[in-house]
Amino acid sequence: MNRPLLMIGLDGVGAAVLRSLIAEGLTPNLASHIEKGCCGPLRATVPPITGPSWLGIATGLDVDQTGVADFLVRRPPLFDLRAIGSREFRGRSIWDHAAAAGLRTCVFNFPILFPPYDANGLMVSGFGTDESTQWTSPQTLKAELIEAAGRDYNLSVNYHSEQYDDVSLFLGDLEASIDRRVRAASWLLSREDWDLAVCVFSETDWLMHRCWHILDANESAAPSPEDARLRDRARAIFTRIDRAVPLLMDAIGDGASLLVCSDHGFGSNTGTFKVNAALERAGLLKRRAPSRRGASAIHRASVRLAQRAGVAAARAPGSIGRTLSSVRRRARRFLPRDDSAYLSTVIDTGSSEAFDPGHTIPFGGLYVGPAVERGSGVYAMTLDRVGTLLTESAFESGVSLEIRRPWLEAQSHPDSLPDLLVSGDDWGTTFSKTEFDGPLFVPGPYSARHTGSHRIDGVYVASGPCFEPSTDLAPASVLDIAPTVLACLGLAAPQECRGRILPSFAGERTGLPAAAATFAGSPESEAADDEDVRERLRGLGYIE
Repeated sequence: MNRPLLMIGLDGVGAAVLRSLIAEGLTPNLASHIEKGCCGPLRATVPPITGPSWLGIATGLDVDQTGVADFLVRRPPLFDLRAIGSREFRGRSIWDHAAAAGLRTCVFNFPILFPPYDANGLMVSGFGTDESTQWTSPQTLKAELIEAAGRDYNLSVNYHSEQYDDVSLFLGDLEASIDRRVRAASWLLSREDWDLAVCVFSETDWLMHRCWHILDANESAAPSPEDARLRDRARAIFTRIDRAVPLLMDAIGDGASLLVCSDHGFGSNTGTFKVNAALERAGLLKRRAPSRRGASAIHRASVRLAQRAGVAAARAPGSIGRTLSSVRRRARRFLPRDDSAYLSTVIDTGSSEAFDPGHTIPFGGLYVGPAVERGSGVYAMTLDRVGTLLTESAFESGVSLEIRRPWLEAQSHPDSLPDLLVSGDDWGTTFSKTEFDGPLFVPGPYSARHTGSHRIDGVYVASGPCFEPSTDLAPASVLDIAPTVLACLGLAAPQECRGRILPSFAGERTGLPAAAATFAGSPESEAADDEDVRERLRGLGYIE
């Protein structure tokens, strides 16, 4: 009989951060599991963004296989972007494979897993949805969970909201969020005997986006007493989560194995590059006539007002916040959309050689104009021209870019992938899509509430009966998590799964073939779900 497996996700935690925490004695429980098991670096997807990386962890599929390089993906043949959701996971995730084999699963707080669905157990969506919606499966679980975890239970702490200019307020709300999350997870895990339980803490990601300048000792050689106090309090967030590890292990029961993993790491947000402005100044992007831009400016101002209404709803705690969110959700069809809709009214895609239609800020996702057929000789020459001119424009501004060609390099050429993927300063650069004026590169953080940016290297920790003690492990990939989890459950990964079982796995490397039911999407709810995700991404600073 297979023993249970508890998988804990620590969003955004890198190997260097974990080593520092262990050295300071702030995470003794994780340190104990490392002593009994193993710990190693875990490389994220490219780009190292929460959406595609957690999808890779859940499925073992890479960006070129899923066609998902962001929280937002293109809807071809147009250039508008939709938010990803459970449609990307369902039918091919580790919990789907486990459920198809008759195993009981509990999936808690997994990012972008909305709407939730039945996978032979319980499912609770993580951030990316509105508290007023149905974010549990079965539906009756929502009221029970709120009662168990506290009536002020919320799915996210929108760290980029203006109220969090007050760092102390932010840390207080983050501490409360973790406490509620631990109560909810412990309650869920204690309900029955689970074969697979997955619990993700997104609070670590929000902490490092907002407080990297405080957490990173290299950022300030001589911190003020107040900064030192805030740094200690911020680092204690990790201790708070570390204390949850034995609680969750006790809740899932004796004989369980533990697999802790992150989707990416973190570092300084070193500057912001105005990618569409650079394309325009290089003669590659054309904006619509000034007469059209006036209406766009009015539209954008109304977008900002609508966003502030969303922030006000998010500030309200518990049932009040859920009621306000519900009212706003019903009125959403009358409200203006976000800046990606603004860009569609500003950029003349038909006359442009290349543009970013509004991907999230950690990278530039560029598409060539519709006049150029993908895969043609002209297409290759256009990529060369755009890459050269953009690189030269950035270099003149003191920025060194790395440019990839995801659609061309993908074996199956998913239509949703960008033609060019642009990063800078080892992913430390953020990319503005909506600003066209002023200098192309602005050094320093994207905002005072966004001082940390993603990095490629995360971390994993494994211990228990499924794993043997190991040291000096070579870097693994987030794609290796899915086949390892399935191996722990006695299942073989599907053939298309690109990851490999972690070398520290101690069991048999063959098992029953994994299988899962297919999934038909829910187009009738897609538009509302899309707006929910966009609103959360905006509150978290990913959308301008």
